[in-house]
Amino acid sequence: MAEIPLWKLALGPVAGAFITALAAYFITQLTLHRQQQLALKRATIDFLEARNRDDSYRKLRAQLIDIVSNRSISTEQWADADNDTSPERHAIRDILNDHELMAVGISTKIFDENTCKEYLRAWLLEDMKDLMPFVHAFRKRTNDNTTYVYAETLANKWRNSS
Repeated sequence: MAEIPLWKLALGPVAGAFITALAAYFITQLTLHRQQQLALKRATIDFLEARNRDDSYRKLRAQLIDIVSNRSISTEQWADADNDTSPERHAIRDILNDHELMAVGISTKIFDENTCKEYLRAWLLEDMKDLMPFVHAFRKRTNDNTTYVYAETLANKWRNSS
């Protein structure tokens, strides 16, 4: 019978321990990733739920519907300095700020994009279509092309996807 070298005898337990440690590492990483995904979805749902329960937000949505349903007046006019304190201007800015917050949250991975898209796609696309004249005029007036760029980029992305 051939004698087994000592280094081969020592290799078995070391290899077994290494494989066990490697498996434990990958299982831990997978579990952490899954927990992060669940936390992301929970943060998104909390954001959406809080927004929907907020009476002032519902009033803003109703006010925005009134503003954009009057097709004889472009939303562009509300970007004028003369309208800085108007309730219409505040409603438009508050809705756009809300969309911008969501878009920034998605881009920084605070919110889950698929959950937001499933829930808010139609509103975002419709609002951005209706409010882009305001956005362009406001950017021109303030000489700031970055205003609402996250919301605009997200709307374009969602418009071009199914």
